[in-house]
Amino acid sequence: MTVGSGRRDVAAALVAVVVLVAAVGLAQRNRALSLARAEARDWAAVNDVVVGVHLALEAAVDAVEQAAGVAAAGVDLPPIAPPSLGVTIGLLEPDGPSGDASGLSAADLERPEVARVLARATDAGTLAFSAPVELDAGLRAVLAAPVYDGPVSPGTLLERRAAHRGWAVATLDLGAMAEPYLPEGAGARLSVGDRSFVAGPGPPRADVGKPIDLHGYRIDVRAGSLEPPGVAAGTWAILAGGALAAVAAGAGAAWLSRRDRRQVAALRRGEQQAQVVAEVAPIVQHSLDLADVLPAIAVQLRDHFGLTGVHLTTAGPAGSEIEVFGLGPRAVDPPAPALGPPERLGAGEATVLALQRGGRGVARLELVAGRALSGEELRSLRVLSELVTAAVVNANLYAAQQDAVRRLRELDALKTVFLSTASHELRTPATAISGFASLLEDRWGDFPEDQRAEMVGRIAANARSLSAVVEDLLDFSLLDRRDQPLAVEPLHLGDVVDAVVGRLGLLFADHAIEVVLGDPPPVLGERNALERVITNLLTNAAKFSPAGSTITVEVDGTDGGGRIRVRDEGPGVPPEERSRIFTRFYRGEGDAVVQTRGVGIGLAVVAELVERMGGAVTVDDAPGGGARFTVWLPPAGSGAGEAIAERGRDDATAR
Repeated sequence: MTVGSGRRDVAAALVAVVVLVAAVGLAQRNRALSLARAEARDWAAVNDVVVGVHLALEAAVDAVEQAAGVAAAGVDLPPIAPPSLGVTIGLLEPDGPSGDASGLSAADLERPEVARVLARATDAGTLAFSAPVELDAGLRAVLAAPVYDGPVSPGTLLERRAAHRGWAVATLDLGAMAEPYLPEGAGARLSVGDRSFVAGPGPPRADVGKPIDLHGYRIDVRAGSLEPPGVAAGTWAILAGGALAAVAAGAGAAWLSRRDRRQVAALRRGEQQAQVVAEVAPIVQHSLDLADVLPAIAVQLRDHFGLTGVHLTTAGPAGSEIEVFGLGPRAVDPPAPALGPPERLGAGEATVLALQRGGRGVARLELVAGRALSGEELRSLRVLSELVTAAVVNANLYAAQQDAVRRLRELDALKTVFLSTASHELRTPATAISGFASLLEDRWGDFPEDQRAEMVGRIAANARSLSAVVEDLLDFSLLDRRDQPLAVEPLHLGDVVDAVVGRLGLLFADHAIEVVLGDPPPVLGERNALERVITNLLTNAAKFSPAGSTITVEVDGTDGGGRIRVRDEGPGVPPEERSRIFTRFYRGEGDAVVQTRGVGIGLAVVAELVERMGGAVTVDDAPGGGARFTVWLPPAGSGAGEAIAERGRDDATAR
């Protein structure tokens, strides 16, 4: 061997060593990237499970609170559909389960853990959670909300215990709740204290996770692949390529460097997608008011995805749309709504997502892209649209519950007013009748003939007043019998009006009754209901008209049906009171109202019966002064009869 050849051998060896060292370094880097990709997939699985389980828990909480609120209002609760997989919901009475929907057996109720969470909910007057407990159905967490007598929780502990009459209960299988959100081949472990739920084929191999905090209930979520990542085939290829040639190693290094940059960029994008989901999720929990939640979510979407327009619309009356929130311009020609975004969205293009919950449309979310969006970004938008759906559903449920509570309070106040007024109206004439009758019975001979006649007249007047109040009480019960549909049939308005006026003529001796009959076509109605309507209108006109005035009843045809008009010569109904005159217990204001008796039921019955016969009633000024009430009924043979009967059956079914 010559000196030159030796030097060349040393140089070749050095080159080989350098190439081999470089190849080993690249192989280690590739191995590190494989681990990083596996860790990113694990974090993505964690984020999916955290968001999904959090939404499912919120839905379970909402369902339990709504069931407790409806049960407290005294409304019969239909079977409660579980809001997500792994959840059972039902009502529980103090002496045991009312059916198996709650997921608790009689043996479960004897377990100390279950008894404690039920007692804690009763005494605190709010939601209570339990740690996982072994039930007959397996390991479950228990969620309970108390049901009291009335929609408002009592103020003190003793009052809550006295008013308690059950619970709305849900049992939660956290593992089953996490299943729909796990990627293929991944597993999850959801731990509460020292007990854990496992989702998927088994627990994850890595210790990657996040907690869920909900109403003081902490769940530790771990998710990811089941097996550790092996050595990628590319690592061995890099080592072999480095050992073969420096040129190949150099070329491979350059290619790997470019691939590394793409992979690192992809990892960063994935982290950013997970970050924006993590930032939006707390916004949904921040408030039940869409005015607080939607602007913050829209700004997050716009800034992260480069959107130029974000608009949320809901369905309005008669098929119209109502824009709940809008940011930026809308699309000129938006596409048809879809359940998910497209595979790719170019700059300036729009997508409309149909937000649904339980197979029912909730709202539409229109997004206008300011730049091209990748499939990965669009998949993140789909997850975020679920959060928007949750915000809308939570806001709607809260608004509905608040409206139900408000209506219950208004009804309770109205009934209080009614009972107070009715007791006064009953007591006054009854006292007068009893007093005058006693005087006549005990001292008949002490009074001259004209005084006895006057007392008898007062007894008769108070008896009529008492009879009118009794009729109002009967009408009040009629208002609550909507489950009995009216059997409508063709009627001639003139015949019914003649019969009522002829029967009641003597009761209106202080007024002149004038009947003007036209020739309207037969209408659809129920005879007893129509007679009650005419009677109430005539009685109301006589009550508010001065003695000696004329009450006019006109019958004619109009708008394809029949019309009855009753007008008087009294003070009339002010325009500001006409929208309320047909509501229960409303008697209006003014001297004419104060000087008359009644509980405010007669006109409410008129409106109720006319509506159930498919007609309409209005009030305006009569020509020459006074009030004019107009009742319109649909013509016979118009097909309205079947619609009225069907509506009556629907009302009966709903009740």
